[in-house]
Amino acid sequence: MNMFQRVLLVDPASGFYKTKKYSFDRYFGPVDLGIHLAAEYRSLNFGVGIFAGSIFPGSNRLVVTGFSPEKNEGSAPDIGQ
Repeated sequence: MNMFQRVLLVDPASGFYKTKKYSFDRYFGPVDLGIHLAAEYRSLNFGVGIFAGSIFPGSNRLVVTGFSPEKNEGSAPDIGQ
């Protein structure tokens, strides 16, 4: 089974959007992928893991990643229970 993560890229200035797929071979979860996207596009990203919505404790976390121009680096705090 080939699993992948979907990303919705939105340009708010033009309203243009597209989707891209990223495999778990390169980016294991939303933090890895979010930091990659923040570095590539200097974007703010929201993501959830593959077990989101399940009964596993701690799986309902929302991960926010972004690029800080002040520190010139990416960061990934998590929001959850």
